[in-house]
Amino acid sequence: NNALKINPDRAGSWCMKGNVLTALGIYTDAIGCFDKAISADPSLAGAWFGRGRTLAGMGKSWESVECYDRALSITPQDAAVWFSRGNAFHALGELPDALSSYDHALGINPWYSAAWNNKGFALGNRGEYEKAIDCYDRALEINPQNDKTWANKGNALVFLGRHRDAIGCYDRALEINPAFDDAWNNKGIALEKLGKNWEAIRCYDEALDINVKYSDAWNNKGIALEKLGKNWEALRCYDRALEINPRDAMAWLNRGSALSNLGRPGDAIRCYETTLEISPRYARAWYNKGNCLFSQNNHAEAVECYNRAIEINPRYARAWLNRGCTLFSLGRSAEAVNSYDTALEIKPRYARAWYNKGIALFYLEKFSDALGCYDRALEIEPGYADVLFSKGIVLIELGKTGEAVCVFQQYLRYAPQTCTARIEQVQQIIEKMK
Repeated sequence: NNALKINPDRAGSWCMKGNVLTALGIYTDAIGCFDKAISADPSLAGAWFGRGRTLAGMGKSWESVECYDRALSITPQDAAVWFSRGNAFHALGELPDALSSYDHALGINPWYSAAWNNKGFALGNRGEYEKAIDCYDRALEINPQNDKTWANKGNALVFLGRHRDAIGCYDRALEINPAFDDAWNNKGIALEKLGKNWEAIRCYDEALDINVKYSDAWNNKGIALEKLGKNWEALRCYDRALEINPRDAMAWLNRGSALSNLGRPGDAIRCYETTLEISPRYARAWYNKGNCLFSQNNHAEAVECYNRAIEINPRYARAWLNRGCTLFSLGRSAEAVNSYDTALEIKPRYARAWYNKGIALFYLEKFSDALGCYDRALEIEPGYADVLFSKGIVLIELGKTGEAVCVFQQYLRYAPQTCTARIEQVQQIIEKMK
């Protein structure tokens, strides 16, 4: 300010004032400063760059790109401008342009660790996780103390199913920054994928100790508790997440799941409907709503829900399966078989789909075809008790009583002891056939 009192036409002073105001988050005043700098000296690349960064901070990414392009027309070898241009395109979801900009920055400065990191992030958003990891490794060679890059590498490893390696990366991030709430949360997700739900909960608790308003951590803690059968505790976690963010579609979905597990399908359906108000193309919400309607014997509406899920995600094997089950319950066995066939095209080793297709074919009196389906299911899961029972029944229909006895004896080896009525039924069948 003092410098500008002495010389109000000094472009560099206006530019520096704009940079300070941007750092303070006073964006509108900063833009005014950059405009005065540009008016005084249109060839001042730093003013165009500063204006672009300020517009990016205001969420005006396209306008920021225009400013970066003006800066680059003056100083085309400025790696920082190319980097910021990449970030703007990344924010716009224009990943090819983002990657091109990062490559320009790295061509000028191969030691630009932030550019390697952000290039990795963009590649990860394109599903190119191996390439993303290569970029993170380059960034970490330059700056091994960057906690965010370690965490980003962990996230890419999770997408590749390399959960133990991911945990190692999160641990490195947490050694550098023990208060890194995202790293604690994402470590919890990786542990959960390994079935270590209690350890995952401890990580979510660490994240929540750092940031009690971290809605994703509340949500993820609820998922882990639900997997442990602690549905009431899970419900309380989802409620905490929704207090923080009432428009969290996933938290509403998970709240519905917990209520369904607690035998409250009507309340669960209301949660799924709220999910769908927020996110109408949430395939899993349509699928879960269909399951609840099926449990209430509302089969026609359940089919419509599965149809909506499939419209959104035509490769949703479970939705095709449950659509088939619902059509079968409506007496539409041939249509059910078509649904099971689609599920099996998507997931050929889907034992339950082979089993259910066999059931539908049995009711269509296509006994040999049903037997073939049961055999396919048992190739995948040799101890699948329900399939063994159904196979025994179809063998009786085909007059193969000796084989049926052998299959029923296998059933008795694998049947859960809670299935007392069916076990007694099978024992009686074996005695009669003997």
